[in-house]
Amino acid sequence: MQFRSALVAFGLLLTAALPTHALSEAARKLVEFETQSNAVSKRSKDAILIEHFEIPLDRVEMLWSVFSDREAAQSLTFNKNGKPHVRWLINPEDTKWHLEVAKHLAAQGLDTTRYQYYRAYQSASRSYLIEDPVTGHEFFAKVSTDKTGGNWRDKRQEWKDAADVHNSAVHVQQAIARYRPRHFKYLDESLVFGLKEIDQGMVVRSLEGLGKSGHYYLPGFSALHDRTGRMIALKNGAVSPAKFWETHYVRPLARALAEFFVMTGLAYDSPHSQNFLVELDPELRPTGKIILRDTGDVYVTKPYTEAMGSKFAEIFPKEQSKSNIPASVGLLHGNTKPRWVSENTYNKWGSSFFDEYQKTLARLTGIPQATLIKHSALYGTVIDANLNVGRSGDYIGQNLNIRSEKWSAFLHRLTQDQGFRRPVILLCRELMMY
Repeated sequence: MQFRSALVAFGLLLTAALPTHALSEAARKLVEFETQSNAVSKRSKDAILIEHFEIPLDRVEMLWSVFSDREAAQSLTFNKNGKPHVRWLINPEDTKWHLEVAKHLAAQGLDTTRYQYYRAYQSASRSYLIEDPVTGHEFFAKVSTDKTGGNWRDKRQEWKDAADVHNSAVHVQQAIARYRPRHFKYLDESLVFGLKEIDQGMVVRSLEGLGKSGHYYLPGFSALHDRTGRMIALKNGAVSPAKFWETHYVRPLARALAEFFVMTGLAYDSPHSQNFLVELDPELRPTGKIILRDTGDVYVTKPYTEAMGSKFAEIFPKEQSKSNIPASVGLLHGNTKPRWVSENTYNKWGSSFFDEYQKTLARLTGIPQATLIKHSALYGTVIDANLNVGRSGDYIGQNLNIRSEKWSAFLHRLTQDQGFRRPVILLCRELMMY
């Protein structure tokens, strides 16, 4: 025990002696939103020293791509005694899974010391914002934990899932390389690590560019937070927070997810507001763009990705494969409704979302909105017969069939172009972009 205490004290002194960088204002604001504007559970916004194991790189699986956060990779991998090692993070709230890691390391005759180097900040869930004290680089990382914020508790980060996250991120980034999205930005997750023998993974989410972007990222659940959502709406001159966020979150999210599907053939399987962020300018005004994260939790529409010439459906879990477009949104799923959102308002948001979603699909594919509705199947209990939209719990959605004559023509175009490269119907503001 005395040795352990001395080691921890030494770690504290070592970290304190390292050069320090202030967390960027954009990252600081994101942490504040994540932890203080979360209706399910208020969490700490203060920095802590997060612990990690130091594991030889040749004992760890590592997947990366040309799109990965290079500085995060350089921070997490380092030379020790002339040999490459990985800093394997320990979730500060975990009381279970890191013990399996330590047991595995001990069985391999490897070091089980818990070192300290990074400062870290809580998010609304299990991810931590990590700050390198030497370079100042910022990124998110998640590992297994049996305790976290929100309604999702025991969250084991499996290696197989981490590999799926990597594959999904690469697929998304390849689509972005063909066509720059107009309605969303993407937080890359193609850098992952794993201990295959015990099915443990570590996923890195990039924040590249945020600190110098001049923007803030507002989590969707913070936009719908009773106090914060109202404050930002009123600051922007709105009379009704519900109408403001219908305009600046619900409809932009619909455009983003429709564009995301057309570009990738992917649809979120848990499209709740923890997966999306609203981009704000320095005056807290929405820019119209949505930030997408957590694209490991998706469905893949197999005939669509095959038409793109992609083999992604073959390497992704088969249970996540669909033949149609499973379009849904759970704006307040897993959350607490603000006082300014009634059940009637929530249903109206669902209609607004799918009106915008269908219109965006129509513009990008050239398939009329009426045709999309005609070839759709109801999801749950009907809330809008004109759009054929239904509701189940706090999820609102519909399933879109892509086997009509007009869909076949569009899929043929996808095959010819080897993926999505240009909207079928160009808006005036887009003409200058091509």
